[in-house]
Amino acid sequence: MKKILIFILFLILLFPTQIFAVSGELIKGENYSAVYYKAENGKRYIFPNQKIYNSWYSDFSGVTILSAEELAKIPLGGSVFYKPNSRLVKIKTIPKVYWVDEFGVLRHIISEKSAQDLFGSDWFNKIDILPEEYFSAYIISNPINSNFVITIEDNWEINDNKLLTDNALNLQKQEKQEQNGSTQD
Repeated sequence: MKKILIFILFLILLFPTQIFAVSGELIKGENYSAVYYKAENGKRYIFPNQKIYNSWYSDFSGVTILSAEELAKIPLGGSVFYKPNSRLVKIKTIPKVYWVDEFGVLRHIISEKSAQDLFGSDWFNKIDILPEEYFSAYIISNPINSNFVITIEDNWEINDNKLLTDNALNLQKQEKQEQNGSTQD
């Protein structure tokens, strides 16, 4: 029995990339630069760019490296959104600045004065350019002004933001209905 345990330990040390990722873990393939979040639903969600990654994590120290074969076994789930209330975003072709709300919802900030009142005099330094190919994954909702009250907790987690709960799915559905001016199912 002792020889088997030593052999297993030896294999783990020799082939650490063969260890399968657990839920809530940051993962990447050994020959790939893309980093993914492995969600509770068993799927992997890509961080579209480093700015989105940095809205959630400060460094890459927690990333587990998997073999290409192990990474391929984990189905793709989509993209990770910016962490709510972490940054302001805009796209190059639209001169609007958006605040990142929960569940991938963007809210247009209606004026520079509102941006300054809500996010400080350096609000323009908090803007990231969101690549247009990722913009359509977000939901555009009601605009905000100086009177808007931000109520997001700092302990927001990716699983919450990836719409992996019934409550999150219902909120996204409600946001889409508000956007379309409809309240029917």
